[in-house]
Amino acid sequence: MDIAFRKPKPAAVEVRDLHVRLGDTPVLRGVNLRIEAGRMVALIGPNGSGKTTLLRCLLGLQEPHSGSVRLLQEGPPNPSLLRRIGYVPQRLQLDPSFMLTVREFLAIRRP
Repeated sequence: MDIAFRKPKPAAVEVRDLHVRLGDTPVLRGVNLRIEAGRMVALIGPNGSGKTTLLRCLLGLQEPHSGSVRLLQEGPPNPSLLRRIGYVPQRLQLDPSFMLTVREFLAIRRP
């Protein structure tokens, strides 16, 4: 059988041995993750399993206890990298009279 090996694409997200603690409670332990550029990925799991904490680490909103996060092959989350990443939080505090289409919301840029 002839097997063709494809060359891996560059990593859009790379997480190595990520550990996060909230107070004395370990939330993430030894997370390793590599997402190739152009891939669509779903992050699923039960409530309290660390999904939001992982996303917060990827966005630089949560400081890891140890390990590393690298985005777009450039390094850890920083303002210039985050301008190139879209994120829609589960809960967003907006005035209910402030109406936006999805396109308008996604076009909003943080300074």
